[in-house]
Formats: sequence, structure tokens, C-alpha cells
Amino acid sequence: MDQERLKELKKACKGKRAVFVEHLMECEDRVEAIIRAGVTENRRSASTIASRWLLEPAVRAYRDALQEAVAEEINVNKNTLLAKAERIYRKSIEEKDLRGAAKAVELQAKLCGELTEKREIEGNGFSIKVERREE
Repeated sequence: MDQERLKELKKACKGKRAVFVEHLMECEDRVEAIIRAGVTENRRSASTIASRWLLEPAVRAYRDALQEAVAEEINVNKNTLLAKAERIYRKSIEEKDLRGAAKAVELQAKLCGELTEKREIEGNGFSIKVERREE
């Protein structure tokens, strides 16, 4: 990610929103990120504010750009993740850890977009079946 582009996106984010996104990258907890950014100490309002801010295009663009920059920095891409999952699979088989091997295969399937997740959600007299393909 180009540093100039990152600066532009940060500037477009305006003040505490940019600080919030930076804290969000560190702690991955939107409520904690709002509190660390000095927006509010109240957890309930922090949750509301974070939800609202994360819908804003400028905030999302800055967050996505920071995530991309981190991924580039540590060289994370589909191929490196698949290779790591394969190493885990082989080590698990070697140690006769079938649960670890199965999880590694599941991860590989998710990374390749071959795994479909099925869930049934129930509540207040209704039931919904959701089928989602991992991408």
C-alpha cells in the first residue's frame, strides 16, 4: 500500500475516527478501540458509535487500507496461508493428531472457497436456515 494513499485515507477519516481505526487494528475489539481513541468511556455508547462509524465509507476505506498494508508487510496471501495449512496438516499426520489434520484440511477448503457453512438460527418463534459459501 502506497504511503501517500494511506495518508490521504487517514485524512479523509477525520480526527478520532482515524485514531479509532488504528486502535481497532491493534486490539480487534471495536468497543475497546473507541474507548482507547478517547471517544467515550461508556461501553454501550462505544458499541453504538463504533457500529455507526464502521458504516462510513471513509472509515471502512482506511481500515481496509491498513489491513492491506499489514498483509503486504507480513506477506500474507492465499498461497502463503495454504502452504502454512499444508505444513500443519503434514505435522499433524506425522504426530497422529487427526483433529489437527482435519482442522488444517478445513482451513485449506475455506481458503479455496470449497467449504459451505450451514446454520440454523432460531428465536422468538421463527427458524431460519442459512447456507453460506466461504470466500
